[in-house]
Amino acid sequence: MSVQSLQNDKVKTRGCGCSTVEHKKTVPVCVIVEKVYDSCLQKECDPAVVVTLPTTGGPFTFVSASFLNGTIDNIIITPIASTDTARFEFDVEIAFTLNLLNALGQPVSISGTLTFHKDIILYFPASASEFDFNLRVETRSVVLGTPVITPTTITLAIGSFVISKLTACVQLLIPEFGFCPIPDECDEFIPFNPCDDFADATPPDFFPPQQETDF
Repeated sequence: MSVQSLQNDKVKTRGCGCSTVEHKKTVPVCVIVEKVYDSCLQKECDPAVVVTLPTTGGPFTFVSASFLNGTIDNIIITPIASTDTARFEFDVEIAFTLNLLNALGQPVSISGTLTFHKDIILYFPASASEFDFNLRVETRSVVLGTPVITPTTITLAIGSFVISKLTACVQLLIPEFGFCPIPDECDEFIPFNPCDDFADATPPDFFPPQQETDF
């Protein structure tokens, strides 16, 4: 086994660093947290997201795409009469970067934005005017199928999982087990040194073989 493999084997999965020892006594404490009042999941798909390619350097080859978490814009909240719900209308904008290769095999990045309109119903209880709710989204996006590339554009199908959440900062009473103990020592990163493997290598034959003879 190489030194690099041994280093990888040392990597271990860590928890939060808190002790796993069972505590028998708790005390109540008040904490301020962002509580989720309601949430829901939707799948969105745009079969034809068109992005303009650079005017020089083609033809281009698609390599990959990376996405940022969605942001919210143009929010309209309409309470629904005689219920504890409201209609939420808003746009979810998802910025992305396409990683391409040009005709010389050099990396090229271009940016784009995908927008989905949302029109959903969420729990929206009556509250004082001073109380602030927050509308949040979490998104996970992926390119579907194979992008179509022309001399001037690239067209992609993009699917997004969108979780919409209504949250608010509240004070909660929870049981506390005390402060966390000092965690385990960190694993230090040891860079790979090719000389470590070479030190254990078997020396080669230094001289070519002699001509074989019958005596």
